[in-house]
Amino acid sequence: MTPTEWKRFASPVLGGNWSFSKLLAYWCPVSWVLYGVLAERSSSGGFHLWDVRMPLYVQSSVIDLTWSERVGGGTRVWDTNAAGAQAIAETERSVAAAAEAPDSVLLLPPGGADNVRMQAARAYGLVLEGATDAAVEVLGRACRYDAKYPWERDLVARASEIREMLVAHRLSDVLDRIAGWRATTARTIGIRLT
Repeated sequence: MTPTEWKRFASPVLGGNWSFSKLLAYWCPVSWVLYGVLAERSSSGGFHLWDVRMPLYVQSSVIDLTWSERVGGGTRVWDTNAAGAQAIAETERSVAAAAEAPDSVLLLPPGGADNVRMQAARAYGLVLEGATDAAVEVLGRACRYDAKYPWERDLVARASEIREMLVAHRLSDVLDRIAGWRATTARTIGIRLT
């Protein structure tokens, strides 16, 4: 499925609050969390459908599906037929309900997993919700992580820097940094912040 085919198929099913970027349809306006519907090409033809939830306040150069769920389970493949359109419509309702809910930036990890990436994301969400003491505590856990890979070391270094800024009562600097991450992530993955 090409982005043009996806847009042609999904547009009639989605309401007016949607924009497209490649194989992602996303809810507008975009806030701290990206909500959307993603078509992932399947090697067997058709597509997998994702109910997308992604915190934009965590640096990423790709659409991170860590907080998202595959519609119909991990192996379900949809086609551009009535069943595929119905799955998109049902996913749209789920996404719209989440996007229109009272503005919570905290995302729960699917299956309850809580790794260092999830801890850092939770801490940044706590900052945005005004719970800086809780954010400092969660960042403390992330900072104690025994990082082995470069990306882990980068994550721990960012968490440590943000924690130090919060302890020093530099909340406005932290909020500026997080807003910068949001803007960069949105630009990198090809979505417009409105």
